[in-house]
Amino acid sequence: MKLEERGAFDDFRSVVALQNNYVTAEPFIEWDYDFRIQKIGNNYRAFRRFSTNWKGKGMQQKDEDIVVEERYKLWIDEASRAASMGDNCICALDGVHSKVDGKEYLIELNDSAIGLVTRHKEEDLLHIRDLVMTSLAKSYPSKDNNETMVGTESKQEQSSVDSDEVQRLKEEIEKLKLQISRETTRANKLEEKSNKSKDNKGLLSRFK
Repeated sequence: MKLEERGAFDDFRSVVALQNNYVTAEPFIEWDYDFRIQKIGNNYRAFRRFSTNWKGKGMQQKDEDIVVEERYKLWIDEASRAASMGDNCICALDGVHSKVDGKEYLIELNDSAIGLVTRHKEEDLLHIRDLVMTSLAKSYPSKDNNETMVGTESKQEQSSVDSDEVQRLKEEIEKLKLQISRETTRANKLEEKSNKSKDNKGLLSRFK
């Protein structure tokens, strides 16, 4: 709700005091456009948006692409880290440009439910796919993933991993062989003992 004067604010405050909800208030910035900085992993976009409605975004709105300034990257990277999203995330940072003092004011950080601009949707969906696949490969590593992930391991490192795996399997096989040998020896002794017992019973029966 936009309150134009102090009296209206005081009236609204008295109404809010009767509620159990949490309410905040902030100064209204006379803006000429708002902007969005979009981040999908290491891919960035920036948009300038115009609207005839004081609420701005989503209301009779038009947008255009603008250059992703270094300060934009810094803002959204720092914001995503502060929100514990990390560097490889999907988020968008919204702000407004004041037509009074010419400054840019940040308003909110959105998580993965950012909505995609139609003209960039197909390309951004590919970025999201790549980001998800990379995250899955890191979370659930396998031999196939190690071979297909670009830049994650050199051939020499992969060869070393394979060599270690082969050596581990060889050691496991030797352990199994030793265990089988012990069990076979034990079974032979039991069989030999059983045969001797049968022979002794046969001798006793003859004497009877």
